Amino acid sequence: MDVIRQTWTLVVKNFLIVLGRHSLATVIRAFVLPIVITSFLAFARNLFVPAAVFGISAPHEVRSFSNALAATANTGRDTVAFVNSGFRGGEIDKVIGELSAVVTAAGRKVTVLNSELELTTTCRASLRGVTPCYGAVVFRGSPTEGGGGLWNYTIRSDGSLGIGRINTNRDDNDGQLYMLPLQRAVDQAITASNNDASNRNPLPATVDEYPFTSLTQEERAVRVRVIYTGMVINFLGVTFIIGFIDIVYHLSGFMATERESGMSTLIEAMMVTKHRWEAQLTRLLSYHFAFSVLYLPGWVIGSLILWRAVFATTSALIVLVYHILAGLSLTSLAMFGGSFFKKSQLSGVSVTIICTLLAIAAQIVTAPSTSTVVALSLLFAPANYTYFITLLARFEREERATNLLQVAPTSPWNVSGIVLMIFLVVQIPVYALLAALVERYLHGTTTSTRNIMTGDNRGDLGPEAAVQLEEFTKIYAPGPLRRLFSFIKAPRPDVHAVSKLTLTASRGQILALLGANGSGKSTTLDSIAGINKLTSGKITIDGTGGLGIAPQKNVFWDELTVEEHIRIFNRLKSPHQHASKQEIRALVASIDLELKVKAQSRTLSGGQSASCSWE
Repeated sequence: MDVIRQTWTLVVKNFLIVLGRHSLATVIRAFVLPIVITSFLAFARNLFVPAAVFGISAPHEVRSFSNALAATANTGRDTVAFVNSGFRGGEIDKVIGELSAVVTAAGRKVTVLNSELELTTTCRASLRGVTPCYGAVVFRGSPTEGGGGLWNYTIRSDGSLGIGRINTNRDDNDGQLYMLPLQRAVDQAITASNNDASNRNPLPATVDEYPFTSLTQEERAVRVRVIYTGMVINFLGVTFIIGFIDIVYHLSGFMATERESGMSTLIEAMMVTKHRWEAQLTRLLSYHFAFSVLYLPGWVIGSLILWRAVFATTSALIVLVYHILAGLSLTSLAMFGGSFFKKSQLSGVSVTIICTLLAIAAQIVTAPSTSTVVALSLLFAPANYTYFITLLARFEREERATNLLQVAPTSPWNVSGIVLMIFLVVQIPVYALLAALVERYLHGTTTSTRNIMTGDNRGDLGPEAAVQLEEFTKIYAPGPLRRLFSFIKAPRPDVHAVSKLTLTASRGQILALLGANGSGKSTTLDSIAGINKLTSGKITIDGTGGLGIAPQKNVFWDELTVEEHIRIFNRLKSPHQHASKQEIRALVASIDLELKVKAQSRTLSGGQSASCSWE
């Protein structure tokens, strides 16, 4: 129970720092950004297709030619071309003349060509299919010209017109502005030019038209989503992790900050535990729990947005559960990655870049084998995320609900969704365990030869002894990187700070270590306190009443107040019996910090910090 109480104390501490003192930044990065990013990625499916409204429109009157020319006056399409195919002085020229008068009256240019081939220069198209022509009419015959006995003409228009720009609620679609008015004008001119009996039934003064599409708006939305899932499979799957990866930067940086300041080792040295490993377990659990709770609402809402917008055919529960598991796995991975670093900025940036590259690697490996997918998704949560998103997309592209027990359709690898989820479940504790082992190896101060005895279990510790050192030795050796690059610069020699020191401090005794600078006084005290790791020898401590440590360097949480520091360390050292608020205030008054009881520690002077540290 003490471990649970101590863990909760550190969880509350994390909430105070991350959410209480940096509330706006934390809300933005843990809640707002995941929702905004996933919403954008969900909306991005519409960026790859033109905006359109499908369905069946209400009837609209076909625009007159002059009205259509006026409505398109500022589009850059200033020329109307007519091809008479070499027929002169007949009915075709008469119709062209009538149409040309309307074009000229509207302020547009008229070009009459003899050959359809000339359109390639008059209406030259750009790479996007845009031309300077409103339209072109190619006349191939009339009842008296061309030998067919019929009017024969073809309307040609700009290749860029009508590409996806459909809105059945409007009357200014490209077809309504260009094709229909021009065709209507040609038919009216032909009808007016006829002198036979057909002129007794001229075209009506107005004609209605209504646009319609082969798909409904709902069917088009499904089609757009299906097309988008193909892009997710090919290259966009990795982008979805952006909404969930910020916890990697945040948590790894937070851990490294406490490690860099010395707070991590101070917490473990000050805590009262039955076993040496419990202090580290408590601290790591508090990180994982606090940050998971802070980011959980963003994960939930972000995953539901992705489900509704991209993976709607699949069960929402599958998308939700997977993203929660992925978030928890990324949290553990952040702890594992952060355990390698002692500098906060280097930790956050490096771990985030590595995780992003792993997710990208899973995306860019085309048609990976089953063994490759199993290895990458089992070892690395970011790669697992990319593969699962593409698995969802493959089912969605076939308009099928995701079946976690089946391999995705057209998948080059034979791994089902449930396997990927099980991998995440395994990664959550394994990453955390690896984080503890790496941190203990690289930054830990616990050794098997430093023992804390409590109660009657005093081992070799004498009845009156409080601290006992036997041939204690501390050697500072060059770091692994310095030794690795020794061919560039020779590493400095080992420094023997303390060599085979043996002493005993009795209960009730005040023991002072005297010596010149560099003689090993601080090294000895730090090793006794557990802030430093001894090289050899043995240290035995009577920890029945706990340990009180005043580090040579003041170690505080900059954002927490004096009162909060005392309350936290009181609950870490005495988890089953907490000091009352009055007792804490009395302690603060005894060290003359009443005016600073609610002040953050970074506002304290050097003397005030020292007083607080000693307590």
